[in-house]
This record gives sequence, C-alpha cells and structure tokens, in this order.
Amino acid sequence: MQAYADRRIGVHDLGQGYDAVDLNAATLLIRSLDSAERTLVCFTRNDDWVLMVAGGPTKGVVSLVDPNGVSSTLAGEFDGPRIDLCCGGQWADFDAKFVVSLEMAETAMDLFTQNAESTLVWHKD
Repeated sequence: MQAYADRRIGVHDLGQGYDAVDLNAATLLIRSLDSAERTLVCFTRNDDWVLMVAGGPTKGVVSLVDPNGVSSTLAGEFDGPRIDLCCGGQWADFDAKFVVSLEMAETAMDLFTQNAESTLVWHKD
C-alpha cells in the first residue's frame, strides 16, 4: 500500500509520499494528524481503492474512493449539528454524522488493509 501525508507550512503543502506502508506505519500516520501541520493522510491499495483520513488530533473524517472515482464517507459517531475540523489544510464545519474518532479511523484502516471496509457503514457522496 502507498501513502501520502501532508505537512502544512503556512499555505504550502510540503508533504511526503511513502511506498510499502503496512498497518503499523498507517496507524502512526493517522495518529500524527494534528489539525495544524498534519491534516490529511491518503492510502492507496494495489487495487486502486483509496482511503483518506483528515482532521485530528482526536476527530476526523474518513473517505473511501473506489477505482471508478465513486466516493463514500464513513458514518460518524457524534451527535450535534456541526463540528469544526481542519482537513487538507482548510477549516470547515462538518455535519456530525460524518465525524469519527481517530480510533474509528484506525479501525477503518485496519479493515481497509484486509479488503473488509465494506463491513462498516458508509454514506455515498
């Protein structure tokens, strides 16, 4: 699996790509999200499915993109109207139904590495 992690310095992204990422390395990349310098990590499987985790340090949004470009967002864990998160270097108010804990994002990553992400609840975008 390949990965990309952003690294925001002001308005610039000085991120880095990684080859041959395993579950342990992916988990560390997710845990590095801080909503400041690190706001987005993307993982690409060999079958061209992509999992993106954005936000941090305790909450985020998880998106899944199939090889045809169809995207879905992981069902959230929080109640309430909206939650502020910095994703991909930009702050936004996300509907709480799309926001998960970073622990849930790690679970999604674990299942993604097993081609078992379909066992989770996803909202089609």
